[in-house]
Amino acid sequence: MMRISVSRYLRLRFTTEIVTHCVWLYFSFSLSFRNVEEMLAMRGVFLSYETVREWCLKFGQTYANGLRHKSSRLGDRWHLDEVFLKINGRLHYLWRAVEPAQNDDTRPRMSRQIIIVSVKFIETSTTE
Repeated sequence: MMRISVSRYLRLRFTTEIVTHCVWLYFSFSLSFRNVEEMLAMRGVFLSYETVREWCLKFGQTYANGLRHKSSRLGDRWHLDEVFLKINGRLHYLWRAVEPAQNDDTRPRMSRQIIIVSVKFIETSTTE
């Protein structure tokens, strides 16, 4: 959860934890106000969707800014390239992790000799 000064929570009927949890649910999971109201009602906290809306208007910008800064950065995702090769009648599996910047990190699950043969096979098949 985010840190907000306690003075902003003065004169609220519910505790700081409940308010922060409502705002966090709304902004983190793109729920509607009524969905947040139902989720809290299932946990024994009864409030109206209008209360959730007011809290999101009052405290939401702070949470949205914090979530925006925590979102994944460029280059945080890796993609997996997979190839099944048939060499001498046996099927082999070759995979590599590829970063968005096209740097690849080959992590095969086979012997070194099979890797060399499969790389040569891939190179010759792409040149034709």
